[in-house]
Parts: sequence; structure tokens; C-alpha cells
Amino acid sequence: MSEVPQSHGPAASHRDESEPFPKRVYNDAKTWFPMITAQEVEDLIKKFQLEGKAVNYESLAMLIGMGDWESVQVLLDASLRGPAPTLIDVNEYLDRHLINVSKKCDMMKKECRDYVDKLSQRVRPQPASCKRNVAFSYSPRGSGKTQLVKYFLSTRRTNAVKWGRVIVRCCEKGKQESWLRFVKAEAKSDPATVVQFLDRMPGTDKGLCELIRAHVKAVTGREQNMSNYVDAVTAYKTWMSATASHFGIPADAEDVDPLIVLDVRGSCQPRAQQYEIHGRRIVHAA
Repeated sequence: MSEVPQSHGPAASHRDESEPFPKRVYNDAKTWFPMITAQEVEDLIKKFQLEGKAVNYESLAMLIGMGDWESVQVLLDASLRGPAPTLIDVNEYLDRHLINVSKKCDMMKKECRDYVDKLSQRVRPQPASCKRNVAFSYSPRGSGKTQLVKYFLSTRRTNAVKWGRVIVRCCEKGKQESWLRFVKAEAKSDPATVVQFLDRMPGTDKGLCELIRAHVKAVTGREQNMSNYVDAVTAYKTWMSATASHFGIPADAEDVDPLIVLDVRGSCQPRAQQYEIHGRRIVHAA
């Protein structure tokens, strides 16, 4: 969703007062005013900058003043995140974060559908309780585990996925992500760290909070204040409020409770056991 800040500054004197006040779009240089200042440029684009990308606001303002819109646009395209989606495409999102994903998520055997029914019941919210269930799913490689997860999310949690309420990660595919590095750092001294991560142990709270923070930033397109992710409870609350605001989730919407799906493989694979913990997470293990 594009950020369209209110206009301010000296540009007002360079327009026809009878015309509607134009809107400036952060990633579209042609909507900026010729007399825009470096400070206005910074205010407009800073929160959308890609990590590690330095931007010279003075140079951008100077190029705009010279009318070199093309050069400014090239710089913006290289330095800024694109607008966050108004809805998340379920299949595209799952394909991006899972591996060995079949494109046809509607072709499931009856036994798989039966399993999905059980899985859906297992992670159903408990009335008047902040505790949720975790389901560990184990099956041999090549048996359709990823297909099962995709079918479950595409049919039972569609709204939750499209409105940013589902986090999906594969440990093997996302091995360089910061949240997993936090967990693996602990795992060097304690092989049970992944289980502890799911169980919200103090040593791995940082990984869980970083996972949620990175997801919220990605789906809303907005920088996230670290103070809103200091512990798991605060992180969950921020996740809920940020996605509700960004996607306009109706207050009475169903099946939009938070859900984290982890495809854990190899050294990341925890023991097969069940836990009652804060938040609902499905762990899908190879």
C-alpha cells in the first residue's frame, strides 16, 4: 500500500491555487514538487529504504530541482521497497517460503483431507485462553508434506494468509534469515533450542520476536520499532494490530488468528512432542 504523505513546504507557491492539492507518492518522483527540500525527501522516503542502501537526500532534491526525473526514479527504484500489497497472494506467498511446492493445492487424497480436518481442530483457538496448541507433523520425504501444509493454509486459513496473519518459513530455504541465526547460535550449545524456541524459553525469545518483526515489516512495508518486539506477548500484539490496520481486517472476521508454520529439516528438526504455548504454531517437519 503506497504511502501518500500530506504535502507541505514552499511548493505551494508554485501551483495554481484553483487546482486540487497534488499528492506525493514516496516511490514516484513525478509526483514530487520541483522545489522539494532535502528534508522533505528524507521525511517522504526514509522509512521505505532498503536495508544497507544509503540515500543522498540533498542529491535527490537537487536532481528534482534540475528536472532530471528519470535519474531520480532510477535511484528510487534501486533504494526503496515497493508498495506493500493490499492483499497477500496465498499461492505466491507459500511458493516463496516453502520448497518442493506442488502448484496444484486442490489435488489431495482423502486421507490427507482427513488429516487436515484433524490439524484444523488441533490448532483451533481455545475460548478465553491465551494458550494455543502446537502440532508437529512427521512423515518421510516425498510423501506430500509440503502439499499438505499448502492445502491446509489454502482452504482453512485463506483469510489469515492474505491478511498477513500467517508466517510461513522453511529452515532450509531461509537459513540466512536473522531469526534463524539467533536460534542456531543457541543450538551450538543446546541441541534442544528449536524446541525451546517453540516453547518460548528466554534464550530463544529473541528469535521468535525477530521472526514476527521481519514478517510484519515485509507484509506492511513499514519499518518496525524494536520496542514493539521486546518479548513474545508484545510481539504478538503488535503483529495483530499492525496487520489489522494495514489490511483493514474486519473486527468480526473469522479464521484470522495468528499462525506460524515452520518447515524444519535436518539439524533444525525437534523431537516429536506436543506443547501448550502462547500463539499457535504448526511445525511441519521433513
